[in-house]
Amino acid sequence: MSPPPPPAEARLAMMELANMISVPMALTAIIRLGVPSAVWAGGANAPLSAAELLPEGHPDPSVLERLLRLLASRGVFSEHGASPRRFALTAVGRTLVPGPSGASYADYVLQHHQDALVAAWPRLHEAVLDPAGPEPFARANAGVPAYAYYGKDREANEVMLRAMTGVSEPFMEALLDGYAGGFDGVATLVDVGGSSGACLEMIMRRVGTITEGINFDLPDVVAAAPPIAGVRHVGGDMFKSIPSGDAIFMKGHPEQLPQRAAGRRQGHRLRAGGAGGDRHQHQDQGPARERHLRHDHLPDAGEGALRGGVPPPRPRRRLHRIPRHLPRPILCDPRVQQVKLIQGFLCLPFLSL
Repeated sequence: MSPPPPPAEARLAMMELANMISVPMALTAIIRLGVPSAVWAGGANAPLSAAELLPEGHPDPSVLERLLRLLASRGVFSEHGASPRRFALTAVGRTLVPGPSGASYADYVLQHHQDALVAAWPRLHEAVLDPAGPEPFARANAGVPAYAYYGKDREANEVMLRAMTGVSEPFMEALLDGYAGGFDGVATLVDVGGSSGACLEMIMRRVGTITEGINFDLPDVVAAAPPIAGVRHVGGDMFKSIPSGDAIFMKGHPEQLPQRAAGRRQGHRLRAGGAGGDRHQHQDQGPARERHLRHDHLPDAGEGALRGGVPPPRPRRRLHRIPRHLPRPILCDPRVQQVKLIQGFLCLPFLSL
């Protein structure tokens, strides 16, 4: 029996869903054309027409105007006048304008819509049919996984590093504004998955008691990281060992850990501590272990710890709370495996496709 004809609203909704790819592609186009910075013009943000944003004598400014109108409907631009239509940046659009450090969300948009990544999405159904097989990214890129691809493609890796910096800087500023004193007693801080080391640099600039920073990421990632005073770049695999320090900072999501670790051999141990440093090992305990790592099963911030059969923790410092709307990093004491949960979000979601 066939279903009854859907109402017109349902058909229109499905057409909109089917065409949603036009929004990120239009965003990518206006970034590559330099539109956000041209409109912002050092803070003027004066409404400009498509013709004013293109080289003089352009044969058809209406093509750009259609992109701007589409993005205006999504809150990226505000539209002014009718003949010609002019466009200014909204608060959302201003995230695409480089700040004092040169970082913005523009590279985050570009990174997520590089050809190699866009090509993975049509292979998503294959991951459902064959969950034990390669990730869609690898299927679409000659069997090369995402991490390995970014390690070999210098240009793509540089875009990713800029993207992570652009996303991390405003997050870290807000975190440090609301988390004053949270790093008390920490002299050596290890940033796990620290990419270029930008977050670690910001923390150390604001927290003078941290005298040494260790930026820990994959070897290919830290190889491209710039020199930073007081920061040592260390390459490795967090599922094998992590350099020792007074605290571990992870601006990511605990749910990623059991998923990434699932492919490791049974009995694999995660060691907190590098060569010559204090180490504490714990056994991966399958589903029970996963329950402890998931943020929705962890105690509230400052109220509990991740035990895993380790000795009782030292008396805990009071965890300074930060606004609830911020993403969730975790601050972990590697010597007692205590995880202090603040807030959380998923970095680089494409890697878990």
